Amino acid sequence: MKGKTNFSDFEKSSLRVIIKKYENSTSQSERKSLRVKMRNIGFYMSNYGISNITSSDFNKLFSKNTSIKNLTPKKVVEVDKPNNKISEFKKFDPLINNPLSIPDNKGNYLILLKEKSQLPKTKIEFTCKTFKRKKVIYTGISNKSLRNRDFRQHFNGTAGNSTLRKSIGSMFGWKKIPRDKVDNGKTKFSLKDETELSKWMKTNLELHYFQNSNPEQNEQILIDEFNPPLNLSKNKNIINSEFRNELSQLRKMK
Repeated sequence: MKGKTNFSDFEKSSLRVIIKKYENSTSQSERKSLRVKMRNIGFYMSNYGISNITSSDFNKLFSKNTSIKNLTPKKVVEVDKPNNKISEFKKFDPLINNPLSIPDNKGNYLILLKEKSQLPKTKIEFTCKTFKRKKVIYTGISNKSLRNRDFRQHFNGTAGNSTLRKSIGSMFGWKKIPRDKVDNGKTKFSLKDETELSKWMKTNLELHYFQNSNPEQNEQILIDEFNPPLNLSKNKNIINSEFRNELSQLRKMK
């Protein structure tokens, strides 16, 4: 089965809008585009034996109270060993664990909010899917060293070398300064703000990493599966698209 069968209220609301447009459209090209939008949310008509869905069909399929389940990846690229799968992420808490426990090798990682932690508020709200009952806000890859990318650059570096840090700092509304002596457009935050950001991230975030030899192949799977709100590149999901547009603008502000 393609896609998924459980949807959040927000996702169902978005699907109803798309399906209404689909139902009223007579343009084949527009209908094709709308089907793509449905699939981006995870809804495939073929899963239900439907070729041309109507609003009535959708309402019969899903009750108002259907809620999304905590997700673990349904697809996986098997690497190195048959039993070494993406679902086997290992947890790293920057306040507790030794950073030397993170492999000095390539792989994928998820950044999760700790229980009761929240990202800074912005004008547009966003939704988060969960992994091990915690909200997934970002996923990334390292083609060389998970230890260097995750701990040194994200939790201890500057926004000039970490898109995750730049996004969170931008949500706080901190002023950006040139990253280098020559103004090449790359920015970071002041030393005071970078120090505060490192402290905030270690207190509120945790890392789940997966060492493997195919991080680029697994990256898109994780983006499609979890739709992390802070992933701007390669994320085409209609859910959180307005928030991602807002975040892009916040990142550009000086």
